[in-house]
Amino acid sequence: MPPIIPFEFDPDSSNYETDHLTYDAVQNGQYVSWPPGHVRLFVPPHEYYPTPSELEQANPTYFQMFGAKGFMAGSYAEILIGQVPTFISLKMGNMEVSFGQASPLAAYVFEYVHRAKYFGAWDTIHTARMLGVTAENVEAAFLNASIQYHERTGTLPSPYAMDDEFLWAEEPDAPEPVSLSLGPIVKDLDPLRFFHFGIAQSNNAAACIYFYRTLEYFSFLMNQNKLTKLRHDGTISEADFAKRVLDVVFRDEKGPLLQLVNMITDASILQKSIDDNLIHTKTPGALGEAIYTFRNSIVHGKFSYGYTLQSGSVFDDDAQLPKWRYLLQTLARKAIAAFGSTLI
Repeated sequence: MPPIIPFEFDPDSSNYETDHLTYDAVQNGQYVSWPPGHVRLFVPPHEYYPTPSELEQANPTYFQMFGAKGFMAGSYAEILIGQVPTFISLKMGNMEVSFGQASPLAAYVFEYVHRAKYFGAWDTIHTARMLGVTAENVEAAFLNASIQYHERTGTLPSPYAMDDEFLWAEEPDAPEPVSLSLGPIVKDLDPLRFFHFGIAQSNNAAACIYFYRTLEYFSFLMNQNKLTKLRHDGTISEADFAKRVLDVVFRDEKGPLLQLVNMITDASILQKSIDDNLIHTKTPGALGEAIYTFRNSIVHGKFSYGYTLQSGSVFDDDAQLPKWRYLLQTLARKAIAAFGSTLI
């Protein structure tokens, strides 16, 4: 059975004004309708093309943008995705989610920013088109459909933003060649690998986990004095020695982290953490507690006392995650420099 929203549009979506949308003039504006999606938007007077903010203000509770990645109008939503190898339609309960060409409505909504030179013609742009969704379940509908798509094709549809920031960004000056004379290299492969993978991650939460693993590696060394003391304590039996070693290693994972953070944190790190609203008390102890709580929120998949389960939306970027990433990367780098074993 073909989907309600067709996989392809003929004429293509760039012809939305003459072949796909209907216009009803009213006082102080017009209604723009797209029958297949049961969408009817009020559009106020505008210059050239309506902007997302104008559409949102004119249609409160009915129309909303997901950054520059997509939009929702009534019970219809559409999300920009990278090109997919095949078009698929999924009927899930009362919802229909299909992966196909961007709709004429999407072409209308994004006309203010779309340039074929940079983003491609509308018949080459693919989207997830969702019918029968609400603001509360639209992201869940997209994620369910994306997982189903991946299981059938091996390709995961991922949202992307159609914005013009790259047009206005200044090109950096070409750097001059530089020669540096540095000290011996750090030879500890594990923390170096963690740090490298953290830098390489495009996902902020994934990067934070790698940087935390770097800190965790060196925080374990904070137990070295305790373990050395146990090893040389002749009064401890072999059975009790093993038990005490396990107690040191596994019982308290937070204490060594707090000790490490206290040793490598300086005033500038504390001030930036205050400015970024990551902590409210300007002390290394508060920073260590905040880092441990944040780590639990992104590592664990359960609700628990002491931290809030955190998962960033695939539609909207989390404003705090880049701040945590910067902090943890800074601390991880300082830990490597301070405690890494060097090759002599």
